[in-house]
Amino acid sequence: MFSVIVPIYKVEKYLSQCIESILNQSYKDFELILVDDGSPDGCSSICDEYKKRDNRVKVVHKKNGGLVSARKAGLKIAQGEYICFVDGDDFVSHDMLETYENELCIHKVDVICTGYTSYYNENTITEIYQPGSSKIYGKSELQKEIYVKMLSKEPFYSFYIIPTVWSKCFKRSIAETVYESVPDDITLGEDVAVTYPILLEANSISILNYTGYMYRQNMNSMTHTYDKNLLKRIHNLIAYLKLIEKKTGWESSNQINEYAVYLLFLAKNNEFSFNNGDSYKAKKKNMNRYLCDSTFQEALRKVKLTGMRNKFILFCFKSRWTLPLYLWDKIKSIGRKNE
Repeated sequence: MFSVIVPIYKVEKYLSQCIESILNQSYKDFELILVDDGSPDGCSSICDEYKKRDNRVKVVHKKNGGLVSARKAGLKIAQGEYICFVDGDDFVSHDMLETYENELCIHKVDVICTGYTSYYNENTITEIYQPGSSKIYGKSELQKEIYVKMLSKEPFYSFYIIPTVWSKCFKRSIAETVYESVPDDITLGEDVAVTYPILLEANSISILNYTGYMYRQNMNSMTHTYDKNLLKRIHNLIAYLKLIEKKTGWESSNQINEYAVYLLFLAKNNEFSFNNGDSYKAKKKNMNRYLCDSTFQEALRKVKLTGMRNKFILFCFKSRWTLPLYLWDKIKSIGRKNE
């Protein structure tokens, strides 16, 4: 029934817990596909050891190619009617597949959307529920209630459908079709590039109030670093979303432009909060590359925001007035250090 695909790269510390949580599912009819994406640590041998122990485990060893290519490699050998993705440093509740199976026995939908649990440690967890009513959406309901706001809704910035692929269960035939078109060079918003095109292809989805996926909040991985290639990565993602919009006839309204402005906020943080090596003059030059870019100029013309803070930042973006943005982030950084 299910193929569970785990892309793996530099997660040796957490991988065994991840695999054990899947193998110990109360529902037993599944295969587990471990995709070693050229991980330089001990992940490769861990995968091979579990393959020896359990005949439900399949292992793919490949040259490092990124998250999209790793998930594609898993899909190529998947046999299940439905696909679930689990990241190698996360883990899942024992009843996750049973929950999906029970729902699919009643409603043969193409996609199940759930929430998840943000896991910091055993004593600190936060349940995140998927917005919207817990119900079945046919194609007409998808068009009226989901497609019009799935990528962006108020208040800025909020997803309506959580983009993460690991909080969902997909019909394999649809996932395969969508992944065939996703370029491997999408290295930002990999889930955004997959989840929304799958929803557009789906004829029905189920939203469940379930939070059995444990998303590990690794404090070490949350240390922000400067990304000098962020503009190119944003370009690749936005260009692909616009291609999907044109290809599918998705009337996204202003959702892609709102998402682009959200990414511009991330670019501001990237330059002014995480770029510790350049002078303000260099940071200003870098930021102006974004503000002069046609993708962002179009988005800034069409997007209107509410709230004094958002309006002020938007005004600075449109005016290419970077000094207040730089000082704002500088003051916030000092405040964080003094906490």
